Amino acid sequence: MTVRCPFSGDHVEIECSPADDIGDAWTCPDCEGDITLESGMRFKHAAGEWITCPVSSEDVFVWTEEDEDYQCDECPMTIEVRGGVVEHEPVELVECPAFEGETSLVPLAQDEDYECDHCSATINVSDGEARHEDVQEVACERYPDQHVVVPLEEEAEFECPFCGVDIVLDGGEAVHLPATGGGGGGERSRDGKWEIFISAKRTEKDGSISRDSDIADELYDRLNADGWRVFFSPRSLEEMGIADYKAEIDRALEDVAVLIVVGTSRANLESRWVKYEWDSFLTDYLSDVKPIGCIFSVLDGVDLKDLPRPLRQWQAFRHTPAAMDQLSRFVGRTLRRKATKQSLDA
Repeated sequence: MTVRCPFSGDHVEIECSPADDIGDAWTCPDCEGDITLESGMRFKHAAGEWITCPVSSEDVFVWTEEDEDYQCDECPMTIEVRGGVVEHEPVELVECPAFEGETSLVPLAQDEDYECDHCSATINVSDGEARHEDVQEVACERYPDQHVVVPLEEEAEFECPFCGVDIVLDGGEAVHLPATGGGGGGERSRDGKWEIFISAKRTEKDGSISRDSDIADELYDRLNADGWRVFFSPRSLEEMGIADYKAEIDRALEDVAVLIVVGTSRANLESRWVKYEWDSFLTDYLSDVKPIGCIFSVLDGVDLKDLPRPLRQWQAFRHTPAAMDQLSRFVGRTLRRKATKQSLDA
């Protein structure tokens, strides 16, 4: 005897005998679903159905025997089974107009506003349709590598978060007014705020400069060259001539949206000041003081499994040229999101 499997579409053979009773069950070798013997020596396979995920366009198999909710294998949305009818929760990938090729997954079932995953602008859902707020990405005149996303639906002026110069709307287009002067080089920003904090153990037990500190110096120079305001206490405090280092470290931790922890050993990552710095930042993040905040670890000679547990949930990078390029991009994206959110909230 054979019965068709709804998963594979093939007919599977069932070994049966006159001694088998109605209600006896076999396991389908293709899908592991139940195959039940019914009257008249007929076999019934547990009902199931393939449904196409609207996000990936890939097919997903669900059982339809009972009313139940499943999570789609291809996206975070729900697949609902009611009375044998299968429906995928309506959802749409909405492209961000400021970051080409980047999309946000937006549920369409209810009229609601969502925040774009990439520029923090609003995505409005109404009557089953999603619409991204009209925005424009504008390059900073003083720091051309830095960009801010400006909403275009309100006639208003915005302050560039990187240089402090106004961005105005002219004929529906955002225009950055000319900027003068310089910046970067370890100085604090126009509004007195740091953007990136680098944490690393400075010296070894014998008093020599640590490998951690050498890597941190390298990151400090690179990120400053990218136009960001970077705090690394051995460099920043010396350049600023600040004696009250504890107060300035706390002030920098208060300011920044990005913390980079450098480690060549677990012991160095858990040294007194390094742990104080990443633990303080993490506390602010968990208490929502820093709603847009990221911790990145840069490791040399340390396995990911040896990271202190609170740091394991964050992105970690090996100290290689390619990984440092990727870190620079991740840092830039985080800080641009913060800058955009400040502009939208202003």
